[in-house]
Amino acid sequence: MIKQLKARNFLIILSISVISFIIAFVFYVREMKSDIEWLTFKKAQTEASKTGKFIYVNIYSRWDANSKMRYTTLFNNEQVTEYLQKEFIPVRFNLDDNNEKAALLEDFGISTSRFDFVADNQSRILSFVSTSTSYENFISMLENLEKLKINKLQILENALSQSKQSGKNVMLLMSNYLNDNFFIHELMLNDTNFKFAMDNYEVAVAMSYDKKDFEKLKFLADPKNENDPLKTYQPLSDNMFTDKRTFSTRPILYILSPKGELVGKFVMEYDVLKPHVFIEKVEEIIKKSN
Repeated sequence: MIKQLKARNFLIILSISVISFIIAFVFYVREMKSDIEWLTFKKAQTEASKTGKFIYVNIYSRWDANSKMRYTTLFNNEQVTEYLQKEFIPVRFNLDDNNEKAALLEDFGISTSRFDFVADNQSRILSFVSTSTSYENFISMLENLEKLKINKLQILENALSQSKQSGKNVMLLMSNYLNDNFFIHELMLNDTNFKFAMDNYEVAVAMSYDKKDFEKLKFLADPKNENDPLKTYQPLSDNMFTDKRTFSTRPILYILSPKGELVGKFVMEYDVLKPHVFIEKVEEIIKKSN
């Protein structure tokens, strides 16, 4: 009798285990579905170059509960789907696929991320995005990102090339951390600042946390300053609380000649956002160099 009970209990436990495994396996193999048309990053880059839109990058894993939640709620919401499809170019990377994980590293210099992010067509990460929110807040966050005037500014190589033709100096706005992108956006949001910069300079923007940008910028590192962000490459962290740059660095403005030589620079503190302070600081650099 006891042996029969043990055998019966064993069969019940085995059955539960098998059923649990099957359920887990079904969840794993089931594709993360939504009505959003997700592109590969290469296709998205081409599309972004044509349209000037930002690229929305979704990072997901079938084992990740947050990933499943995004697809059962946020990415199945009609308003989110319509907005993302219309205003951004959606891309996604599957962390369960080694090829896609390698592509993420190649395209953006990171192998994983707890957050989705927004990038431009130069593979530069402009901002991480929280998806643990309501669809109204999610759309509102993306609307603010979409307004970033940073997207209207050139990459350094193009600005230097244009500079040789126009004879204008290059104004390079260097972002050391994601928060700096919003600072630069605030600076350029002022129409007077924007017009002054665009009328008198070939304006470029670069991110020192992007390896491709860093390699082109490191010649500007100050040998006397141990804390210069161009001294040593620091890859981007998706955790702002562990990245010291969040609190220790500010965006830097460089003025370069058409030959690419440094004319002058200054760290952009918050007073630069005040009316005319930005213009006065830039003109001061030019006076000193003459």
